[in-house]
Amino acid sequence: MPCGGVMLQIHVGHMAAGLDFYTTLFGRGPDFSPHEDFFEWQVVAGAEVWWQIVVVPGQVRPMTKRSRLKVDDVRAATA
Repeated sequence: MPCGGVMLQIHVGHMAAGLDFYTTLFGRGPDFSPHEDFFEWQVVAGAEVWWQIVVVPGQVRPMTKRSRLKVDDVRAATA
């Protein structure tokens, strides 16, 4: 299956702390933020490699993460 990109989503319990941590980690603010509780960094320039943080209510549970692989043709990739 040819893969055109990847995304990893991390849940955080506190918006300001999460945003500050990942802004420091990547050395810049998010590249995309469509909502006040969703932030996204493109971690490899020129490639579809994205790191997302999402603010979730309540306690953040380990292993509650999402990942996505980008493919150009879903039918061909799953055939």
